Amino acid sequence: MSDAKLVELTLKGREDAFDELMAKYRPRVVSFCHDLVADFDEANDLAQEVFVEAYRSLPSLKSRGDFGSWIFGVAANCCKVWLRKRRRRRVFAAGSPAEIALRGGDPPRPIEALEDRDLVGRILDCLRALPPEYRIVAALRLESNLKGPEIAEFLGLPVATVRMRLSRAKKMIREQLARLSVDGGETDNVYPPSSGGV
Repeated sequence: MSDAKLVELTLKGREDAFDELMAKYRPRVVSFCHDLVADFDEANDLAQEVFVEAYRSLPSLKSRGDFGSWIFGVAANCCKVWLRKRRRRRVFAAGSPAEIALRGGDPPRPIEALEDRDLVGRILDCLRALPPEYRIVAALRLESNLKGPEIAEFLGLPVATVRMRLSRAKKMIREQLARLSVDGGETDNVYPPSSGGV
């Protein structure tokens, strides 16, 4: 059943329809949150918050077929609040990068188009070590293939600011990969191409 139909049924009071949306998107939302907060337990808790907030805010979704991208905007906002509350604590990745890099999803995250699984893991490690303001925009780009204007709308930022942060995040990831003696050239393709630039 399409996302649009499931959203429509949810709005009519069919809780089983929202359960189906959760089953479809929860693994990717948990992965997305983990990329931002670098704590798997916190990511699971945040994912629960994301779907509670999504259920509450569902009537505000303008296009019912856009649930798949909209849910990551909700997740980004939840993670932003979490990071703001803990901004004095520097957060780095914990656990196996491969566990997250190989986590399934439908459709796959753009980063998973890379064939080198070790490189994927290293890129995700670098992503999680970025400062929060860069980590959020980069994760939205890598997780859900959102374009700069869409990320800007979700986060309430100017498009130019988002594009600058995406560009800077990409540069920082390349630099970190170079320090790890990994060819950073493949990161040119980590951000999927879009008509709106980075």
